[in-house]
Amino acid sequence: MNEKLYWWSRYGKFNPGVGVYPHMGQVIAYYRVKRGFRTQQELAIALGYSKRTIEELEGTANMNNPDSNRTPPNDCTSVEDTPRTLSTRLAFHGLR
Repeated sequence: MNEKLYWWSRYGKFNPGVGVYPHMGQVIAYYRVKRGFRTQQELAIALGYSKRTIEELEGTANMNNPDSNRTPPNDCTSVEDTPRTLSTRLAFHGLR
């Protein structure tokens, strides 16, 4: 039985998301557990997010991907957290 391989298959077994990207929620959940956060609540506390935010991130198939045409607003305080800012925050806390 041949399993379909994707460009991301070397990083984990994620379902396809939107376009050419893996299911981003599965990616976040996979790396959360891999880094030792057993629950969404543990990750939320470590990052300063609400548990609901982590639930939403892990339940989302696709988020603002690199191909997105969305440009951030001029007021940086109103920019929503994206996978890139989440990644930056993880790195800042030494969790990535």
